[in-house]
Amino acid sequence: FPDASISEFPTVTMATSLTEFTICSWYSIADKWSDRTIVSYITGDNSSELEVTIRKDGRVALTINWKTVVVPPIQTLPLSGWHHFCLVWGASDGKLELFSDRASIGSQTFASLESVTIHGGGRLVIGQAQRCMGGCFNGALTYHGNLTQVNLWN
Repeated sequence: FPDASISEFPTVTMATSLTEFTICSWYSIADKWSDRTIVSYITGDNSSELEVTIRKDGRVALTINWKTVVVPPIQTLPLSGWHHFCLVWGASDGKLELFSDRASIGSQTFASLESVTIHGGGRLVIGQAQRCMGGCFNGALTYHGNLTQVNLWN
């Protein structure tokens, strides 16, 4: 994503519902002065949503079904150079754990993320914050930099 543009993005349709996931990626951020979306997911009826954003302060914001939490509260991801991150979430207990360069840098349990399902049938977009399925992008959150090996596991 050499240019922060709402017209360039990879997309995948997700058929499976999620009650837990791990998302990992290598990243390097070109513009450290703005929040940058790694992935966003939304269903056609806008009822189910997922968004992972690296904030300008290095913390990670996770939004699931329109509920946003920030993890970890203290430690942050590095914002210069190439780095690897993973975010692990489970609906059974609402626990989030964040890894930076393969080391855990924080975990927290959020009651608002317990017993939540992200329904299948939507569209996953890399590098954009979508507000309707496959579009309505928020240009202020467009990823600017490099992403590689973006993986999402259920």
